[in-house]
Amino acid sequence: MNNGLRPDELTKALVKSCGLLGPEGLIALFHGDAGREFWASKSPIVFECAASGHTASLDMILQAGADLASLAAKCAEQLNIAGPIVLGGGLGMNQPTLQTAMRIALAARGFDNLQVLNQDPVFGALQLASH
Repeated sequence: MNNGLRPDELTKALVKSCGLLGPEGLIALFHGDAGREFWASKSPIVFECAASGHTASLDMILQAGADLASLAAKCAEQLNIAGPIVLGGGLGMNQPTLQTAMRIALAARGFDNLQVLNQDPVFGALQLASH
């Protein structure tokens, strides 16, 4: 089930958070009824593990930042917009490691201006609607 590997810090933290008896329960949970919202609610565990030195967790965050940056850059390029790229939402606004990963990946594509919102994007929509 686990290829003979001992559960690492992230696996142990997820097992505990999910109220499971062991790592094999994660596979059943992943393929069961737990949806994207459930797994998104577990994302702070990845950031906590990365902050404590868990390399695989940090790698996941760096990859997520690179993937988000790639999507944002593609949109900006298609719209012929030089920037800024604006980052909002819970993880984007509250996880400096993800912000840094995005800044690095965007800079590599020529986008040097990442603006991080300081309140949820819905407030901007409300402001625009009131004008």
